[in-house]
Amino acid sequence: MNKAFSTFLMGLTISGCSQGLPPENHADVRSLTQMPVCCSSYAGFYWTGLDKNDQVRLKLDQNSPVWSFPGGKSYFGAFRFSPQSGQVAVHIDSLMSAGQVFAPSVILLDAHFKPQITYDLNHFSIRYADAFGQNRYAGQFQINAENTPYMVVYTDADKTGDKVIIPHPARIRAMESGEPLPIVSDINYSRTHQGTLNIQVTTESVRQHPAPVISQPAPHQFTRTAERDSVRYYHHAIQRAVAANHIDKALALLEEAKVLNIPGARRVFIEAINKKTAR
Repeated sequence: MNKAFSTFLMGLTISGCSQGLPPENHADVRSLTQMPVCCSSYAGFYWTGLDKNDQVRLKLDQNSPVWSFPGGKSYFGAFRFSPQSGQVAVHIDSLMSAGQVFAPSVILLDAHFKPQITYDLNHFSIRYADAFGQNRYAGQFQINAENTPYMVVYTDADKTGDKVIIPHPARIRAMESGEPLPIVSDINYSRTHQGTLNIQVTTESVRQHPAPVISQPAPHQFTRTAERDSVRYYHHAIQRAVAANHIDKALALLEEAKVLNIPGARRVFIEAINKKTAR
């Protein structure tokens, strides 16, 4: 890629920063700020277990859990690496679609759920559409799963509303070939609280040391605040899933609530179904 072309692309991807949220996203921001956090601590997150080698598609939206991170509230996905994994390579793509993109950040936590490492958006690069996928943020990380067995993917609220400008594919081809630039519009994306990510995990070395034994608190040791947060989260998530006609997701949430002994979850599910069918 020649110097002029590189300068051209850099100008496009930087020029759109610090723009306001488009009107259609204001409601989402208000909704997120009003939503309760899922838990009272990282230990209360629902941790999705990963296999040694795994591929996961993560969709973050109003049905996702919410936590108040240092940069503000965000929907998030929480993952636990395989207990057999030692050194892992993690590749994360955040897809640009329908004028929006989720600007990812990553927190790695130790076995005691204490944050150890944070990778912000600066650790991700913009990849243009190619044979491997659409326009996207892409990040590649080498992680010691023995030291940091837990991973959280979220967005920094301060980044939402910024604009990302991607050159039109025809313009890229013309610049690469030296042909006259076509009269086409570049593609604009706004960073939002919602999005879809593809996560790929590859174990490069198995665990070589025993995992630390973490004592789990008895049920009665959970605080009343944690209980209220969990109940509120599951009740609201079930209601939203049913209202959005995502019945499978609502049933999955109901099953999780049963395992966690969340009171009233079945009643909330039935009431939500009855309310929807009565319309």
